[in-house]
Amino acid sequence: MQLIKFGKQLFSNPIDDALDCFDNAGLALAALRLGQKKILFNSKSKQFNLLKNRADSLQAIILTKRSESFDLTELRFSYF
Repeated sequence: MQLIKFGKQLFSNPIDDALDCFDNAGLALAALRLGQKKILFNSKSKQFNLLKNRADSLQAIILTKRSESFDLTELRFSYF
């Protein structure tokens, strides 16, 4: 989160960020407590409803699907 805050200071364009917690509810709750407003969390997790209720109370957003640009490990180009 500190890296994201630093990046936002460097660029004049607004930056939208989300923290990928997969199904780690503890990490997601800690991030919400620290002020993270967008969390990517697995909707099939047993803790999803609890986390969603907590996020709603903090005016935070729980995302359940990754955007294509979220996964930086897969290179999407063709070889010749």
